[in-house]
Order: sequence, then structure tokens, then C-alpha cells
Amino acid sequence: SLEARYKALVEEAGTLRGRPLMLPYIGTGIGKGSLVELGDGSVKYDFISGIGVHVLGHSHPALVEAAIDAALSDTIMQGNLQQNAESVELARELRDLGNRNDAHLAHCFLATSGAMANENALKLVFQKKAPASRILAFRGAFAGRTMTLSHVTDRPKSRQGLPETVAVDYVPFFDPARPQESINEATHMLRSHLQQYPNEHAVMMFELIQGEGGVYPGNREFFITLMDILREHHVPIMIDEIQTFGRTTEPFAFQHFGLDEYVDVVTVGKLLQVCTTLFTETLNPSGPLLSQTFTGSTSAIFSARA
Repeated sequence: SLEARYKALVEEAGTLRGRPLMLPYIGTGIGKGSLVELGDGSVKYDFISGIGVHVLGHSHPALVEAAIDAALSDTIMQGNLQQNAESVELARELRDLGNRNDAHLAHCFLATSGAMANENALKLVFQKKAPASRILAFRGAFAGRTMTLSHVTDRPKSRQGLPETVAVDYVPFFDPARPQESINEATHMLRSHLQQYPNEHAVMMFELIQGEGGVYPGNREFFITLMDILREHHVPIMIDEIQTFGRTTEPFAFQHFGLDEYVDVVTVGKLLQVCTTLFTETLNPSGPLLSQTFTGSTSAIFSARA
């Protein structure tokens, strides 16, 4: 009896947003563990988890409790002009978690999306390295869909018709079938870009495990080889952990690969519910470079702590 109404709702959602939903799923708000109820009354297994967002599953007791506590709190959205104590506590906990293996992350700036966390990271490095204006990234990279990040994302269809906002030079990612050859190829390409555009690169963005590129993990030797070259050329190292945070043997993937001493700025999102940019004192900006209306919903901040 719900099928016709549900089909109409899915079609209306596509009409309202100007394109069909990526998947024809609209939930009722009821779920448990790996199961979720859809608006047609069916119950489905959730094998997607919001691309890493719902890692604890649906209606996890800790998240339900956090959401209830947040609902009893004063503000729905916390932001630039008022943050509550839990925002400060979350930022402190994330900074300390990031430094537990002797990284040097001094600051934590909360945001509402992974794309905004990445944008904030790029602002920091561009200001620090001005007038450098180029970015290094891996082939197959996915960084987000903003005007800037759509150019870092190695998917030309995602920026069709958009003006170029930033120049990006790509380096091949690690190939486990050809470990030494892929290290040599990436090293050669990186040195070539640095030689072709001397002092023009503001940062290299690292996905330590490629997500949209195909869920490919890198290799510590591979990363360190490239990072040592970047250090020689004074190019900051940015770790994009929007998808990888909380999904390896350590809280951060850079900790999993033992890269703590190399990290200048790291971005986190997805699983955390809130997104954030962690960065060293060296990258602490001058002036009001980072500011936004919202830093996250109170329920997201409570859930992140849980």
C-alpha cells in the first residue's frame, strides 16, 4: 500500500534537486544495526553506511543517547559567535588524539562538511606559501565538489563547464603489484613537477587510502619517499582523512602508516559526524582567514564525542 506513494516521493526528491537521487532510497528514520527501514515499508541491509558516515550502524545506543542529550541543549547549531563547552572539549580531544604518537598538531577548527574542512586546509597553506598557487595530488584523487576541490578531484566530468580555479599537478599512486616501480615513477613525476614549477606548489594533498579512486591503500615507504622530497622543497603536507579517520588500526590513517612527524595539516569527516581541520602552529593563519556561520550541530558534536 506504500509503494505508489514512495515512488512518487522518490521522483519528487529528484525533481526538487534537479537530478535523480544517487540511489532511490528514502528512510523513515527507523533502523537498527545494519538494517534500515525505507519509506515503502521494506527493510534493507545497509552496505553503504553513507560512504563511511554510519559506521556504528543505525540507532546505536551511544548515538541515540547523545542525540537525546543534544536535543535538551540550548542551541541546535553551534557556530562562529557561540560555541558550547562540548565544542571545546571535542576540539581538545581530537587534537590530543592526533598527537598521541608525537605529531605536532596544535589547532583544531571545526566545520560542517569534509569539503569545508579541506577548503580551510587549503586556505592555510595558500596563505603560508603565498604567492605559490599550485597543488600536488594523486591521480584518482577525490577531494570534494566545491569550485576549488572539484579541480583537485581527478574526475573531469565533475567540473564540466566550471572555470579553472586552481592548477593541480598529479602524481601516480602506489601500485602494490609493482611496489618499487611505482615508487620510482611517483618520485620521478613529483620531481618533474617541482622542477617545472619551482616554488609554485603550496601543498601536496595525500589520500593515504584512496576512496573514490578504488579503495587502494598506499605504502609507508612510498609515502615517506615522497614526503622527504616535499620537505626538501618546503612544500607542506596535507593528509585528507575525510573517509579514513577511524577506519584503520589507528584513529588516524597517518598514524597507521607511521607518518606522524610529516603531518602539517589533516582533515577529518564522515564517521566523526562533525568535520575538522587540524594543523600545526606553523600554519596558524594571520587575520580572520577561517570563519563560518556554523561549526556543527549540537547533536553532531555530542555524537562525535560519543
